[in-house]
Amino acid sequence: MSRMRWMSLAVAVAISLALVAAPALAKGTTPKADGRKGNAPWLPWPKKYLVGTITVAEDGKAVEELQWKAAPSAAAPGAKTEKTEAKVELPEAAAKAVKEAFPAATLSETKSGEKNGVKVFEVKLKDGEAESAVVVTAEGMIVTVGAKVELEDVPEAAAAAIKKAAEGAKINKVEKIEVRAEAKDGEVAKLEKAKMVFEAKLTKQK
Repeated sequence: MSRMRWMSLAVAVAISLALVAAPALAKGTTPKADGRKGNAPWLPWPKKYLVGTITVAEDGKAVEELQWKAAPSAAAPGAKTEKTEAKVELPEAAAKAVKEAFPAATLSETKSGEKNGVKVFEVKLKDGEAESAVVVTAEGMIVTVGAKVELEDVPEAAAAAIKKAAEGAKINKVEKIEVRAEAKDGEVAKLEKAKMVFEAKLTKQK
């Protein structure tokens, strides 16, 4: 095949590709190799993220070691996710315990789960502008009470441990958690004296 014919063929292919891409560009989408469309012309694939949680005591010692796990791109900082969880009914004893402990607060959300073999309920409360999360058993024993705090309000040793764990990552949220009881091997025991821990939720690019 002559050189001129090769050049003509290359021009024809380029024009064909341009015609295929033009409608997608006009709509602000990018055709992918597998037929999917992107959110804007010729942007790279969404970034992948890892999420992790670390819990430390007031003295900075780790209560729960940091472990990273893969997360969908929707978990990236600032991304919004749709909630599809079914509504959870709070057992009578649990509802009574929460109401007695926080009489001025209103319940905004309830989720159920398991903590070391014990079924628990996480209740989100609002008291004016203040928000808190209470973990309570079905029998009405309050396990933890947590509230969001700023990192600068965390004790120095605990804040230093969180910052060290978060090197190369973003600190999305820090909670101050009062531990009133501990669950272990399917049983929960009330502590003689409550202890304070700090939990940080982190995100980093994979």
